[in-house]
Amino acid sequence: MSAERFINPGDLFLPWSTRNTTNTTRALGSDFSQTQYPVAEMAFAGISPVTVYLASSENFSEAIIGTPLMHHPIDGPLFLTDPNRIDPFVLAAIRRLAPTGMGEAQVVLIGEFSDLVMRAIQFMGFTVRRILGPDDVFHTAHRILNELCVPQDVFLISTDPNHGGHITGAYSAHSGVPILLTEGPTLPRHTRMALEQINNPRVYIVGTTNAIPQSVINEVQGLAGFVDVISADDIFTLAVRFSRYRSPVAEVGWDRNEPDGHAFTFVLPQPWQYLVSSASLAHLGKHTPFLFVNRDSVPEATMQYIMQVNPQSGDRPPFMHGFIIGNKNVISIPVQNELHLGLSVDLEHHMPHDL
Repeated sequence: MSAERFINPGDLFLPWSTRNTTNTTRALGSDFSQTQYPVAEMAFAGISPVTVYLASSENFSEAIIGTPLMHHPIDGPLFLTDPNRIDPFVLAAIRRLAPTGMGEAQVVLIGEFSDLVMRAIQFMGFTVRRILGPDDVFHTAHRILNELCVPQDVFLISTDPNHGGHITGAYSAHSGVPILLTEGPTLPRHTRMALEQINNPRVYIVGTTNAIPQSVINEVQGLAGFVDVISADDIFTLAVRFSRYRSPVAEVGWDRNEPDGHAFTFVLPQPWQYLVSSASLAHLGKHTPFLFVNRDSVPEATMQYIMQVNPQSGDRPPFMHGFIIGNKNVISIPVQNELHLGLSVDLEHHMPHDL
């Protein structure tokens, strides 16, 4: 069922209505380096986080493994920046957010950063520390697992963002479930060591079909007490399945399945930086799962899912809402309008009526 059944989405609003609708809110910006600031302003309106996390805008693996650190009790945003020269807008955002540093450094660098970045932050008067595994990014992920007190539940994803594993980043920010990485036909040494360190681990393997080789899945099954594979043939359906998922053995998964007042965040699937730098919306406020859209179209799997969980409650709660990451050149106005209709709980108001 498509919202287009009721009205042509491109005709719903006047051309200059480019920012928000009653059912959608945009984080404006022409790329991820700009959208991450309005996301932080929405998520941390009126409050200061304990810590601000920084990860490389050039290294998917280092960035995605930092998302579970954003969870309670730290409740800090994650910004992406050049690892060799910090973006001045990131410095301005840190100053504006004024992290408290209660029990933690005010700024935490995840992965490889030049000393110049650390000195720039210290020059502003903020305390700073680094989380870095000296061997490789798999080692860094292992260290983050230890910082999270070695929880029993973990995600395992590919280091290739084209396989969609970054959809776990939003839930990790929401829940604190750590993310481990793999590539090639066998588990990397530090990923295997991390799983061996956990008592009876529960592992959730996430990615498009064949993202993780069967040889790796078999290896994980030999180490874990429970293994589940969440996959789909395409990245859009994967995001929907991940939003629906609930572990049969633990309280892991969004479990967004029943018609109710759900909120979602809509991003492009690539570049991956849009999702990672917006993950605060999954943790604070409306605690939104993330769904993928194209610049100029809403995939059928995404729209069908929205319509299936729409309570269609008319003019009373529960209501739905959507955050859209990017300006009209990132995600178009017709797409925003179509999402607006799909999220409307009073769709009959948009149907043609006889006078």
